[in-house]
Amino acid sequence: MKKIAAFILILAILCSLLTACGEQKSSDASPPQDTSSVEAAAPLESGEWDELTHRLLADWYGYLIRCEYFYGDLRWALSYLTPFFEDHSWDSLQIARAAMAASKRRAEHVKEQAFEKQMTLEDYDKFIRSGADVSAIQVVIDSIPTLVDDTLLTYQNYRDFVNSPTENLFSTYNLSCLEEWARLERQIYDIHLHDTAVETDYLLLSLNSQSEKDRFVTAIEEKCPQINAWRSENPKDKEGLEKLSSELLTELQSLTNDMSSLVGKMRTGLNLEKEASETDTFEQYVDRMAADVANLKDFPIALPYPDWWYEEDNETFFYSWNSPLYGTDEESGPRSFIAPGDTVNVPPDEFNVDWVGVSLEDYLAYVDLLEKSYHIPAQYTVEKEGRYITSYELPSFSSALVWEENNVALYVLDGAVCFAPPWYIYYSQHSDS
Repeated sequence: MKKIAAFILILAILCSLLTACGEQKSSDASPPQDTSSVEAAAPLESGEWDELTHRLLADWYGYLIRCEYFYGDLRWALSYLTPFFEDHSWDSLQIARAAMAASKRRAEHVKEQAFEKQMTLEDYDKFIRSGADVSAIQVVIDSIPTLVDDTLLTYQNYRDFVNSPTENLFSTYNLSCLEEWARLERQIYDIHLHDTAVETDYLLLSLNSQSEKDRFVTAIEEKCPQINAWRSENPKDKEGLEKLSSELLTELQSLTNDMSSLVGKMRTGLNLEKEASETDTFEQYVDRMAADVANLKDFPIALPYPDWWYEEDNETFFYSWNSPLYGTDEESGPRSFIAPGDTVNVPPDEFNVDWVGVSLEDYLAYVDLLEKSYHIPAQYTVEKEGRYITSYELPSFSSALVWEENNVALYVLDGAVCFAPPWYIYYSQHSDS
């Protein structure tokens, strides 16, 4: 079944995530051991020292900005799942989905920004030969491409849990797994942010340049508020920082073990599901799933997931608000979108989703499926210059489904609609009757 194939993808992604967490922490978690006792082979003049310090901190600042955006934005997005776990409501889910979409877009934007290092191998060699304890910094900065890839992999994992045909939202068992996953993820990103703060303070102590330190700290106080907040709890000496980093590593290893256990639990559930599904009729499958159906509240009319959504991660969501989130402001004007770090208390008024790589045949087949199998007829379908527009007007929502050049877009113009697996739609229709 399509559900099984999609769930296998989740497990593969989770396993990759666990590997990435372990590898990344082992490479960048602990500050390097103090080498100040080693005799300096080539001491630098103060002017050259300050120049190299400035370049190294510029590279480190580029790394911190990415950690702030990637780890910090993930924490922010995950925090909006907590209200949904408490009330299981459509409004809470839409806020969480909007947060995910906003933070993912920024991660993708940051990925496109080229990072040009100012430090050379020769610069690092000069520092190390002069006794500066910066041997691990080069490795960490060089890990930025891996950091980017791991972050986008996590968004894929988040998407598979929260907004995909893998159906996790619709069963109590899978929803409980999602809640545990989100809890562990937030703790993991707390550790990454805290450890980055530890590395930063260790580096500043190693460089021992007050003027460059003051300038750097001012910058991260403004641009990296989450990392900077963790700095207030850090020890002020190298030994204390080394000890704290070791403690953070131990804590991360424990969380990784917990995540591995969760993956094992999900794998066991998947195997049982596969065995039971092999002989089920559709009616038997619905009856069995109904025994574990999640208690979702105020969910709107459900549409079946299009077949093309099962194939790959090919959808992009956009959420907007018709009213300002922060009241009326004549200078800034109405605010109709959110950015990572915003406080969001009300669900979006509208959303649309774009899919790429969808044939006209598949588009028309989906329109036909809605009418014949789900009794949702189109008000009209028009074609003009290779662009197809199908309009739907129902008491609960109005929308337009548009195909053009192998791209499909769904615009929810009024009301609300959710996508759901066929069994859930069948169950909902019959449980209401």
